[in-house]
Amino acid sequence: MNTKTSLAALLVLFAAGAWASTPAQKAIEGWPQPNKQAAQAMIDKYGAPDSTIGDRLEWDHRGPYKRVVVDGRADPGTMVENTVNYPVKAHDFGLLSLNDAVVRPDAETAELTACSRSEGSNVLALNTADSVMRGRMSADQAREQQAQTLRLEKSGKTSASAEGLQFRPGVDPLWDWVHTAPY
Repeated sequence: MNTKTSLAALLVLFAAGAWASTPAQKAIEGWPQPNKQAAQAMIDKYGAPDSTIGDRLEWDHRGPYKRVVVDGRADPGTMVENTVNYPVKAHDFGLLSLNDAVVRPDAETAELTACSRSEGSNVLALNTADSVMRGRMSADQAREQQAQTLRLEKSGKTSASAEGLQFRPGVDPLWDWVHTAPY
């Protein structure tokens, strides 16, 4: 009798959806497979998101990033966003479209955001945008360098410019103050 009662309780919990363990995992249940895989990769890397708003999972201040976002409704080519603090001047450049990523500078918030299919592609895009903004290469040279790196990636090799940021993002003064102020 005890076993039957336990089994019945287990089935009721399962039917009620109690096994979808976190709000994030519940949020991604109906997402397209590529978006769901990207979200799961970020959950595995950064843990539970800080917020789940509609079809967006957001992590704040993880590693060098001010914000990491996975969007369940976005096209699979732009579903992952990585944002860093970056001193963007209004005249630096507008949207930089690369081979598999888009980089969006925002002078008002002093942010640089890369959108692509993965965090690795975003790292490459942010490094490339930094080189363009610092005048080390033109946008056309940046696209060619990124294409070469992507060809390396497809052949199973890696490039340092795709493994980690090669510049130091700016500091977010509000976050820094909140986390270092003596209370």
